[in-house]
Amino acid sequence: MWACTRNLLILIALGLALGGTPTFAQGLSPPPPVQVERPPPSPGPQFVWIAGHWAWAGDRWVWASGRWVEAQGTWIPGRHVSTPQGWIYQEGRWTK
Repeated sequence: MWACTRNLLILIALGLALGGTPTFAQGLSPPPPVQVERPPPSPGPQFVWIAGHWAWAGDRWVWASGRWVEAQGTWIPGRHVSTPQGWIYQEGRWTK
């Protein structure tokens, strides 16, 4: 029990240290290949396209579409990471 709790705390700390918030309870299998999206026209020069990604929805992977977001620095994309408990998604983040 303690080892499981300790590992969970380590994963949370790692996710926070990397600047993202990991999402737990994802699939034991990796997400499907990334879908190629064709972004709609940009709403303006200050916007950045944030690509879509696979999200875990209870018992299956679902596609979360990309979106335009007003830039707040440089965008570091999110990524899926394999852990002993399954796959987690570390959210993308902004850097100045």
